Amino acid sequence: MKSKRSQSGKSKSKTITVVKPSALSVSKRPVAPTALLHDVRSLILTTRQTVATAVNATMTQLYWRIGQRIQKISSTISEQTTERRLL
Repeated sequence: MKSKRSQSGKSKSKTITVVKPSALSVSKRPVAPTALLHDVRSLILTTRQTVATAVNATMTQLYWRIGQRIQKISSTISEQTTERRLL
């Protein structure tokens, strides 16, 4: 995209940088298939562990909030029942 018109009608130039695959950080030495497989497995296992930890923390927060709501409703019902008995 060489230029883009703004709402006022003036032309603004934009520069787009294209990254070629050769410019990426890739090792130049050949990688043995077993080493590559080991690296990929390690990445997958690490990511799984990270995701599992995040999910567990989120689920714990959810259960805590559910418990708080149940406790609040339960105490409200208990108070209403006590008031009815006194009347």
